[in-house]
Amino acid sequence: MEKFKEKSFLLKLVGGCAGFLAIFILMSLTPLTGDDWFFLNRHTTELSGLAANISEQWHNLNGRVLGNICAILFSGLDFARELVKAAVVFLTILFLNRLIFPKQPQSLWTGLLIGAAVYMMPKEMYRQTYNWMAGFFNYVPVMLFVLLYLWLIRDFLAGDAVKSTPFSVVSAAVLGVCSQLFAENLTIFVTVMSISMVIWYGVSRKKLNLTMTAYAACSIIGALIMFLSPVYSRISADEDSYRTMNLGVWDLLEMFAQNYETVVWYAFRAYLPILVLAAALCCILLSKNRRLRPVFRYLLMGFACLGPVYGFMTNDVLAKPRNNIFKSAIWLDLAVWVLFGVSILLTLLTSMESVYRRRLGLFFLWGIPLSAGPLLFVQPIGPRCFYLCYLCLLGVLFILFAETVNWESLDRAKGGLLRFASLFLAGAGLLFYFQVSFANHETFVARRETAEEQVTAGDTVITLPKYPYPEFVHDTDPQKMEYIYRDTYGSLTFLEQ
Repeated sequence: MEKFKEKSFLLKLVGGCAGFLAIFILMSLTPLTGDDWFFLNRHTTELSGLAANISEQWHNLNGRVLGNICAILFSGLDFARELVKAAVVFLTILFLNRLIFPKQPQSLWTGLLIGAAVYMMPKEMYRQTYNWMAGFFNYVPVMLFVLLYLWLIRDFLAGDAVKSTPFSVVSAAVLGVCSQLFAENLTIFVTVMSISMVIWYGVSRKKLNLTMTAYAACSIIGALIMFLSPVYSRISADEDSYRTMNLGVWDLLEMFAQNYETVVWYAFRAYLPILVLAAALCCILLSKNRRLRPVFRYLLMGFACLGPVYGFMTNDVLAKPRNNIFKSAIWLDLAVWVLFGVSILLTLLTSMESVYRRRLGLFFLWGIPLSAGPLLFVQPIGPRCFYLCYLCLLGVLFILFAETVNWESLDRAKGGLLRFASLFLAGAGLLFYFQVSFANHETFVARRETAEEQVTAGDTVITLPKYPYPEFVHDTDPQKMEYIYRDTYGSLTFLEQ
């Protein structure tokens, strides 16, 4: 038995190291793009310089204090930047795996499955998060911070009391403040989530918990730091040249209509294969459910299947901007996705034998509308804004998967299938992204060398090679490179061949 445990631990260690190395290699091949050149122009490692930059950003750009600090600090630290990015993604996968599959002998293989799924996002989201430094540091770390908080309160998820120690209270307080200083919709998500968890604990345990209360209180402090930035008053007054958010009822309805399809696309429609798997798992769990009458079980199965079937049938018909909220099928469309969400909710509530998985699944499910909802009423929004929403959907999927599979009696054939699927998906994903990233990285190096040669030679029109896979680069506009040259060389024009 001891030899088996030692071998299992060694296998997990080797697998974890290999996984981290693979992610680090992919991160090392990501080019600077778009606003990254702006942050590189402002790069400084001096504390006074950072403070001055962040103060200016807070007063004139947004309240994303930590996101902007990371973007400015790491823009000029190539190895450190890619190491931090790889660590954030790897730890996100690790804690997702540890939370969803605690103490499972197959945790290495479930980790590979989760890792592959985390990378199999739509390419529009991939290029705005993993392939864009400014997008990464404003949207990706928050999910890791949320998972770390869930790890601190995992005893509550299991139905027990949370032990408050000096370490847990201080950790929760730090996580509470830090989670709020990256992106506005995620600040709203963390604030509402943290208060909801305190109330949930108080109702179920008849008392408050110091660790959870510290997290909620510091989340509110962090939210105040974010939204006390004077920029947001200008946005609400429609005085900002880039972002809009009118507070009138009709203005909000118009904004809702404009944003609706983007929000629904990146909350549901973009992941139809995942929705099919989730619906299938719901049907399996409901078919075994004896707490509900057959008519209710079949009704919930129908609602679960309705989402992906409706999505496949209407993607080309209804997946378009709805400029008039009254002359479109927007409310019918919304009703379908609400019914799909309700079917998953009731499946979690009635078919989960494990209290821990039920509560964790409810948390992930609640995170989808809570993180995506605020985006219905602001502009501009992009795929990066839905990164946490996507990972919450994966959390729901793997919770359903964990409840469906009987891990204690997993036979040799099913275990072999799990290992094959994990290795195949992770290996295929790695090879695909390595090919794309390596080709784009080679072009990125050539672009920088070409720009340096032409600029120092006195040219004012700089011609750069095109990326071979531009769909995986957030912003291929070469003119953004002017940020790092204009202070020395003045106005330059950058073109692609």
